[in-house]
Amino acid sequence: MMKKFLLLFFVSISLIFASTTLYAGDKHEIKQKLYTSHNIWLWPSHNIKCINYKGAPTKIDAGTEVTNVQIQSDIYSPDEAKREEKISFKLADSGKKYTIWFFQNYHPRKTINDYMKNMFTAKTFDELTEGMSVSEKTAIKQGIIVDGMSKEAVLVSYGPPPEHVTPSLDNEQWKYWIDKRKTQLVRFNVKNKTYNTGNPSTGDQKADTKPYTLEDKLVQLKRLLDKGLITSQEYRDKKADLLKEY
Repeated sequence: MMKKFLLLFFVSISLIFASTTLYAGDKHEIKQKLYTSHNIWLWPSHNIKCINYKGAPTKIDAGTEVTNVQIQSDIYSPDEAKREEKISFKLADSGKKYTIWFFQNYHPRKTINDYMKNMFTAKTFDELTEGMSVSEKTAIKQGIIVDGMSKEAVLVSYGPPPEHVTPSLDNEQWKYWIDKRKTQLVRFNVKNKTYNTGNPSTGDQKADTKPYTLEDKLVQLKRLLDKGLITSQEYRDKKADLLKEY
């Protein structure tokens, strides 16, 4: 009887130890790695801002593994009227630390937590660019925008545009900053592909007109109907006019 009791005791202990070891192993395996979700251009540390100026000669590539991602907040007055918020992280391979300052006036619809979630991802570069064309992937690695890129590809190459001038990603053009003076407009056609990609400008540029095919015009017309911007009768009349012109 005693032998059976001892046998059951040791079996129970073994099962408890095994389940504890398995849990510890699972916990270690599901520890999430983080990567940069878009290219980040490197200026002197005090000039790296969430607006992500594109004119610096070097950058952290999209899909770079990072560690120690943190939000830091310094308050300079008792009523919290003056607050400095920044995101810090380290490169996994070199351990080099970077700090990026967050300014609410550039991102009126986002908090620093929102921006941090946009800046880092659990996806590797291959996962970020899955389904993208070779030309899109090449442009992303070079940190440029070329004709024919999807909005998803632009986001990986340039990151999200500052919301104070591009409040919605549904906009047909996104505005980016190269430095404090130069800006660049990225334009999308009705198929949400970039076109007429030009050089950065020192001022606002008027969007170039691209001749649309009949199919493009009909797609755009249907989109206006779906959004409730035109009535069904207006849709039918305009569609008839387009078909007559064709």
